[in-house]
Amino acid sequence: SMPDGAELFYNRDTVMFSKRAYDGSELEFTNVRASLDRLQVVVERTNADLVFMLLPSKEEIFAVDAGAGQHSAVRFFADELDRRGIAYLNLYPVLQKAGKQHAPFFTRDAHMNHLGNRIVADAFAKWNLVNRSGH
Repeated sequence: SMPDGAELFYNRDTVMFSKRAYDGSELEFTNVRASLDRLQVVVERTNADLVFMLLPSKEEIFAVDAGAGQHSAVRFFADELDRRGIAYLNLYPVLQKAGKQHAPFFTRDAHMNHLGNRIVADAFAKWNLVNRSGH
């Protein structure tokens, strides 16, 4: 139950994914690193910009203990992006903070409601402005 009274229903498989402790050696991370290698080649060849948006599921931010994030899949992915110098917007803390007042997700499915979408849009606009101005 959220502070605004909304009842969130969670997907069991997504909760298990969110609770799982990773060490970065898993096959999934080997595949992610290989995909990033190929993607960076394309980006360099086409002189494009590469930016990621780390968008959590409601299970990742509301159904697991806060400490689970230290060994989460997204933590290892963010570390890999940092290591490569790839820009990203991490929406985990923004949506977690918003959830202390109102549910940013619909109750029965994985999608964000109007509030969640507004939070993402505002965060992206601010992030993009800062990153594009060189600050």
